[in-house]
Amino acid sequence: MIFFKYHGTGNDFICFDNRKKNIHYSPNDIQYLCNRNFGIGADGVILMEYSEHGGDIFMNYYNADGSISEMCGNGVRVSACFAQEVFGIETSEILVETRDGIKTVKTDKNGLYSVHMGVPRFTSSDFPNSSQMIKGHEWHFVSMGNPHAVGFFETEELMNFFFDLYAADIETMTDIFPNKINVNFVVPKTEDQFIVKTFERGVGPTLACGTGASACFAFIVQKFSLQNNKCQINIPGGTLFFELSPLGEIIMTGPAMRVFTGEISI
Repeated sequence: MIFFKYHGTGNDFICFDNRKKNIHYSPNDIQYLCNRNFGIGADGVILMEYSEHGGDIFMNYYNADGSISEMCGNGVRVSACFAQEVFGIETSEILVETRDGIKTVKTDKNGLYSVHMGVPRFTSSDFPNSSQMIKGHEWHFVSMGNPHAVGFFETEELMNFFFDLYAADIETMTDIFPNKINVNFVVPKTEDQFIVKTFERGVGPTLACGTGASACFAFIVQKFSLQNNKCQINIPGGTLFFELSPLGEIIMTGPAMRVFTGEISI
């Protein structure tokens, strides 16, 4: 099988051209492909397919553990890049279909992709409808197509301590989060710059999580006075830029690029 390796701010994906829909991988296959020692290595697998609901491309996305994901912000940017480079779509606006609906992606000549992530949803059957104290810290909840917990910390040292000690436990608290949850940690640095780390559901620590950073931004705009409702979020894999549209939509801007192409037998 021919594969394409892409990443968005370090969040990396194994992508397959599945326009003929002849590729069907089991969870074990996905785990093998994403294994960084025995497979190719990635945070997830995307089967790139034609959209059946008005988009230019369908992002059929799977987490590294083989589970299906409703939405992935970095994956959406990668899908738009793939649509241009492999599908041959030449427009500067790409419509990426996800399991959370169609996302509009605008591209520029600098290799940056702006994604309309949608309006954050603060109620869901996936999490409590109000903030909760968990592991001695306050957590807020939002859906960006998938469920997220967001915690704010005063220093990076404190954030790293909580991340290493509790992130994996919080993800799998199915008595509170029936479908597990993505866990995000935020530290404010300046008036418009923030640091974010994410423990991604079904993946673990990642260099970037687009929906996770978007979830953090949903609460940042509530808690901090941002000029023009814009800010920069620094993640382990690089930098993402956020703004809030007049309609309350979160717009995320960041890079996406192909790393290499190869073949694998499976």
